[in-house]
Amino acid sequence: MKSQRQNDTEVCLTITRLTKLSKNSTNVREDLLPTDLLIEIFSRFPTKHIAKYIATCRCVSKLWSSIFYRPEFTDVLFLTKSSASPQLLFACQTQSELLFLSSPQPQDPVENPSLVTASCLTKVPFNFSNESFSTINGFLCLRYDIVKERKSSKMQFICNPSTGQRLPLPKMKTVGQKSYFGYDPIGKQYKLFSMTSSNDKYKGNWKEYRILTLGTQKLSWRRKECCVPHCPVHNEICINGLLYYRANGDGFTKATMIVCFDFRSEKFSFMKVTENFSRAVDHKATLINYNGKLGSLRWEEPYSLSRGTGSFVLWVLQDAEKHKWSKHVYVLPPLGIELAGMAELYFVGVIGTDEIVLSMDIPTKPFYLFYYNIKRNSIVRVEIQGIQALKGRSVRTLLNHVENVNLM
Repeated sequence: MKSQRQNDTEVCLTITRLTKLSKNSTNVREDLLPTDLLIEIFSRFPTKHIAKYIATCRCVSKLWSSIFYRPEFTDVLFLTKSSASPQLLFACQTQSELLFLSSPQPQDPVENPSLVTASCLTKVPFNFSNESFSTINGFLCLRYDIVKERKSSKMQFICNPSTGQRLPLPKMKTVGQKSYFGYDPIGKQYKLFSMTSSNDKYKGNWKEYRILTLGTQKLSWRRKECCVPHCPVHNEICINGLLYYRANGDGFTKATMIVCFDFRSEKFSFMKVTENFSRAVDHKATLINYNGKLGSLRWEEPYSLSRGTGSFVLWVLQDAEKHKWSKHVYVLPPLGIELAGMAELYFVGVIGTDEIVLSMDIPTKPFYLFYYNIKRNSIVRVEIQGIQALKGRSVRTLLNHVENVNLM
């Protein structure tokens, strides 16, 4: 089999020959090559070089450059194929940057030891150590501080780690801001939902709610009314166009409700947290996508596996209207605790139907992920090579990342 480097070289030679052909011909017809053939050729381009190839193709003809914007190229050839083989995405934070790496995502690993290698994608400016983010169809929403003349301002942008593209977002005249990134799968629109306040502290309710729709000619925020004033609490998850996040309505940090925002209808709904399930949404819990349903994972006590506990609880929202949850308690086998050693592990999410993934949060050597199968009650340790060499201060692991060549 050919290596990725050999494939990349062949693709580069192909586009070079095609470009020379056009430049050496005074009467080049745009239909010299069938569109289907061009799409097939362009689909073999290395994703990280897509932006560069688009610039080259634009010099050849408008038809060539337009192919990169066609749904049959961006959605069918890239996004569909990539979704069938999702990747792990690692965001390693240094003092002022995020370095992105990706690796194959092991599906149902069954034995130890297991090893995969992560390769570098790109780096972007970033200096929010506690900022949470997730990957939506290969895109992320990030923010960082810009310091100019001793004044600091926050900037948000959409990032595509696969291509290195960044799209700056319009600023809002506010100090406190919390934004959520999501996707409407029916309307096929990417949107940002943002809350703003008059201060940068998580105190009191956030007064203004705004929506930004990407893909429009002029990006602008529009106001959205909410009948229940509330303050967001850390941790959110977007599932099939529905954004879930923890919140309170009294200005304190304890979550008293789960807010659901529909990116399609742009409407809110609220689930009150009863005493029986208050632990499912407290600050120690992690909201997850559990087979298309809202789920929550939480160590029994104290915070993590490394401090002596081998059991955790999985809550799954079975009926949102009736606020009905199911509760499942799992106890890791002794081998799982032994494999983890003294590592500080946190919940990343779920892949497939039964595999819960746990990760380290610092780039140690070696760097491991842990796959716990809830049906088999077995745990497998997977070593990720290439993380520890970055010498960052934290690592975040994101599941089910896909390569997306849609241009923003």
